Amino acid sequence: VGSMKGVMSDVVGKTAASTFFGGLFGGFSTSFLIYVLEERMYITHTANGVLTGVVSCACGCSVFQVETNLVVGMLAGVLYYVTSWLMEKLHIDDVTGSIAIHLSGGLIGTLMVGIFAHPDNVNSLYGTDACGVVYGCAKRWEHLAARFVICIVVILWAAGFAV
Repeated sequence: VGSMKGVMSDVVGKTAASTFFGGLFGGFSTSFLIYVLEERMYITHTANGVLTGVVSCACGCSVFQVETNLVVGMLAGVLYYVTSWLMEKLHIDDVTGSIAIHLSGGLIGTLMVGIFAHPDNVNSLYGTDACGVVYGCAKRWEHLAARFVICIVVILWAAGFAV
């Protein structure tokens, strides 16, 4: 990537690929789910699924392996659809879908770091031995618990400003 060398050039390329694949599979899973459940296609939901996939992968794009973003993006797309459907049923007005995009994408992305953070990526960037639960590091459960705490704090903070 240009004149960058070493770890940072790998991070930039991985970040670009991660956000691309997260968005791609977020849009795909949203479109597929809508087609299966409603037998229709909605371009707005597809676009919002893409955005949700990008949001979900932004949290861990430097510590995920690129292929992990396929899973994270798909989960984010499904969660976007569920969140959007629930908001409609609760009569919460979100014309552009931004609440559903950022709520579901942010939560799933934050939690997935606690599950899929690759130990080599975490160590090369942050110099720690933390990693996601699936890789079996010594501090994996503490890392996941910290992610849950982050989600709770952000929800409470956002709810406090929404009132």
